Amino acid sequence: MKNATCLSLSLSIDEFACRTQEQITKAYAIAKEHLRVAAERCKSFYDVRANSVDFSVGQWVWYWYIRRYPSKSPKWQRSYTGPYLITRKIEPVNIVLQRSPKFQPFVVHVNKIKECKGVTPDS
Repeated sequence: MKNATCLSLSLSIDEFACRTQEQITKAYAIAKEHLRVAAERCKSFYDVRANSVDFSVGQWVWYWYIRRYPSKSPKWQRSYTGPYLITRKIEPVNIVLQRSPKFQPFVVHVNKIKECKGVTPDS
């Protein structure tokens, strides 16, 4: 303990600030790397359990989008929106959906869509 206080007294304020900033930057980089690895691991485990329904490009699907409204029971709310057109497949479990040519396409997981069996818009 005595050596640590002597060491900190021997450093100037600028050196101490620079050293502390470097330590914080290193700690942030290490934490960021660990979070990235953990996220990749979670995604791989999630993808293993993904259902294996085959969707094709040009097929119309419903997108599972839960939006909770206050003072309404979830029982009476819609959980699927759409229909959306599948524009591209990103193997193994992601799909690009687009509502119409004017809307921005977006990427979703295969578990969040289901086949549209009703009336669909013209492609």
